[in-house]
Amino acid sequence: MDNQELVEFSLEISVDDAAEDDVDYMTRQLLNEINGMDVESAELTKSADAAPDGTKAIDPVMMGQIAVAVLPVAITKTIEAIQAWASRGENRTVKFKYKGLEFEGHADDLQKLLATIDAQAETPAQPETRNDTPRPESAQSDSPYERAIFVSYAWGGESERTMDELERAFVERGIRIVRDKKDLGYKGVISEFMERIGRGVCVIVVISDKYLRSPNCMFELAEIAEGKQFHDRVFPIVLSDANIYDPVKRIEYIKHWESKRAELADAMRTLDPANLQGVREDIDLYDRIRDEISGLTSVLKDMNTLTPEMHERNGFAVLINAVERAMSQK
Repeated sequence: MDNQELVEFSLEISVDDAAEDDVDYMTRQLLNEINGMDVESAELTKSADAAPDGTKAIDPVMMGQIAVAVLPVAITKTIEAIQAWASRGENRTVKFKYKGLEFEGHADDLQKLLATIDAQAETPAQPETRNDTPRPESAQSDSPYERAIFVSYAWGGESERTMDELERAFVERGIRIVRDKKDLGYKGVISEFMERIGRGVCVIVVISDKYLRSPNCMFELAEIAEGKQFHDRVFPIVLSDANIYDPVKRIEYIKHWESKRAELADAMRTLDPANLQGVREDIDLYDRIRDEISGLTSVLKDMNTLTPEMHERNGFAVLINAVERAMSQK
């Protein structure tokens, strides 16, 4: 392998209020994990200081620093796995350093780092590679879907806790998912991001009562359905408070959106039509959700989605395997 093709970066590990021995132990623990990833090499950073005369130079390394070399195609998975390691312990910080760029995990900084790496690693002789799984030529150009794994969920509570655990499980398998909290940057356009979710080739949906009453969440679900192949592209986790299996409860969700629409319509009638810019789009959305929620929940209730407890017991393995199979066929 030509070394010019490798991306070489360094890591600086720090732990608040930890002794040097503890930092050294955690650094070597992380090193072991990195060497189990798809990297070309990983080693403790050697110290430039020479050992004093008359002493034996044993393990002359810099405290809390690791040098990593990885192919461009594996850089994102490697960085996300390292971030996941840092998140598993309290007060751990991992600083990434690459050609003058440094960051500690913020999504915007990660995108800058990846953009710099892509620019440095591009070579005219080699086609761009984004996934190890070969795809038919027709799938590369003709598919209307974005080849990525998206997630759709309501923020907060059990829904977000489930999504956090799910993301960790994907990272441990070396699989990247697209999630609003890390991939929608500051001042990013929310509506455009939600439309991207609707075009995703695979979308994991955490269905909760809050989700079914949220305009943004239901817009995402409607967009996924509008993209066709809804059953094949959506991978649901249905939380216990989502009442989609009882027809009477499903009717309550329809009534909820009818009520929201009526409430907004009444408020609109109190204003001059010239002052309703943007509000008309909201009432159109309420109409769309009211009209589609019954059909969407009927499809979801007919899927054997397993319970959240079953998913958590097996580390989401069944769901992840299903997503991997779907991605390999797209």
